[in-house]
Amino acid sequence: MSQKIGRQRVSLACTTCRSRRTRCDGNLPECGTCLRAGKQCEYPHETEKRKPPTKRYVEALHARIESLERQLQAYQRQRLDSAASGAVDPSIKQDTDSSDLNLNVDGDDLAPQDRGPVDDLAEIAGQLDIAEDGHLRYFGAPSYFNLLRRNAYGSTSNAEQDPYGAGLAVSYGLFDIDLTLETQTHLLDLYWKWQNPWQYLVHRTACQRAVDRGTYDDYCTPLLIRCILALAARYCDHSDARLDPHDANTAGDLLAAQAKDILSVEIEHPSTSTAAALALLALREMSVNKESLGWIYIGMAVRIAYNLGLNLDCQTWVNQQKISEEEAEIRRITWWGCYLLDKLFTLGLGRPSMIRERDITAAKPSLLKEEEFVPWLSDDLGLSADMSASRCVSNLRYMTSIFQTACPTLDEIYSPKSDLSLQAKEEMTAKAYLELTEIYSKLPGFLKFPHSAKTPRPAHIYSLHLQYHTVLILLHRPFLRQRERRASNQTSSSFSHNQICTSSAEAISNILRAYRANFTLVRSQLLCHLLR
Repeated sequence: MSQKIGRQRVSLACTTCRSRRTRCDGNLPECGTCLRAGKQCEYPHETEKRKPPTKRYVEALHARIESLERQLQAYQRQRLDSAASGAVDPSIKQDTDSSDLNLNVDGDDLAPQDRGPVDDLAEIAGQLDIAEDGHLRYFGAPSYFNLLRRNAYGSTSNAEQDPYGAGLAVSYGLFDIDLTLETQTHLLDLYWKWQNPWQYLVHRTACQRAVDRGTYDDYCTPLLIRCILALAARYCDHSDARLDPHDANTAGDLLAAQAKDILSVEIEHPSTSTAAALALLALREMSVNKESLGWIYIGMAVRIAYNLGLNLDCQTWVNQQKISEEEAEIRRITWWGCYLLDKLFTLGLGRPSMIRERDITAAKPSLLKEEEFVPWLSDDLGLSADMSASRCVSNLRYMTSIFQTACPTLDEIYSPKSDLSLQAKEEMTAKAYLELTEIYSKLPGFLKFPHSAKTPRPAHIYSLHLQYHTVLILLHRPFLRQRERRASNQTSSSFSHNQICTSSAEAISNILRAYRANFTLVRSQLLCHLLR
């Protein structure tokens, strides 16, 4: 007699099944319930609370508690000193009545027909609008352009709106490249496998669709294609991808030179594709040791991203059917790809970032099935490490979360004109360290670093762990010199800065060894630039 098999429990249900309180079968990329209902299926790994906290997180929590206790003691001493001197406690102040300010922070909630001139003038937040060339642009509240209302917008430029578009299409056809079609296809495959997953800058479906058609459109431009191929050529050993067939250092040089020629014209009418192309060009220049030019290009990419308002949520425009959902997704992908590279350049070169967290309202990229769950294969190197899913979108989400948490503190403690005391900086570091360890401890299983070096992960996931440990070292390194000063007043965290830096340095060595064992260092995605 056959035994009846009951329903299996899954460790994590999707958000839809949780909200409806129904059983979830845990299938990927979509559970059965969402598939039948036509709902978007997403598993909230960051909200999983069943796992016990890691040892490092507990240590960070203790360090944070000690930091808060020191702040309370200092505050109590300050109040006692103020009472003894008869001075008024600086913390006792009359709060300004914010209702008198009457700031129009909710102006966006008004329907367009209900808005009046005063509502527009009192707006403190800028908005996306249509510029003279027909492209979407961002104008802040101080700008008088913010008061204009242009309704005509087309997601694809035409010859009248962009007089340079038609000329570029003719002069630089999509496949008018001095490479065989086989080499071009090989370079694209290298880019989708080894480059795009770790910084996730290009919408693969939209770009590849134009490539397959052999046509030029507003996103897949001759500039973007050449930047993709020029960067991918650094991973390629084909002699026809080199300017000098006998010199591997010239790989992609001709493509990069052509891209710069096109850029000199396209920069007058920049689009989302221009920002992505500049970011790729910045990476390409870094790969040939031209850090100054790479720094300039990533700065241009971020400037264009701000010009286009890529840092802002554009869901309102989608709801009004002024842009498509795919175009909105392209904007999100481009912004967060530029964000990631800006932070990497900032930390790698020790220079100020152009991006402030308070300026960002754009949502993180969506978990597109064709990106998140596409198989990641390494068979082109003769390896057997075939992965079931790329998980590149989740990888980007957690990488950007790490930088969003760490960079405000890093900007402050490394600022040449910081007003904070050393103790205040150390307290900021303790807070950031606690938040970082919480993020890292809650990584989903498919992003965690395996216990065995022989258990491979997709190559781009190693970058996530390298960046995390590099950030920890940068956070704690300024306080290493405090070790001798505190030798006489030891606490449980007296030498934590030294221990954390040492532990993270060892982790970086282990990650690189595991990466080399599984993939060699032939296609190491600019890993050297993540380490300082």
